[in-house]
Amino acid sequence: MGISLFETLIARRAQFHQDVLISRVTRAQQSFRSLTNGLSGDLFHRGLSQSQAMRQTLVRMYQPVIDQATVQSYMDVAWLIAVICLVMVPPVLMLKKNDPKAAHVSVE
Repeated sequence: MGISLFETLIARRAQFHQDVLISRVTRAQQSFRSLTNGLSGDLFHRGLSQSQAMRQTLVRMYQPVIDQATVQSYMDVAWLIAVICLVMVPPVLMLKKNDPKAAHVSVE
């Protein structure tokens, strides 16, 4: 149950971070336009058609966004696990100590 819970959290946090990262990358930015023009021009000169070069450019620019969103989601879940572990320390310290010598088993 814990593994599936954390996998679900990772997937949802990755979607969230991907949405945030993509919203900051727009065609209105000069750096985006210059990067896409340069990369698509390079791919065009290597033999791809203009449409294939542009599609491949967008795929190559999208992959680092996915990678970064995934890393950020793993970091979020790691922080959650750390918080859960810290919250569990006081209850563990409040448990009674187990004394195996005090247990008396009578055989009848």
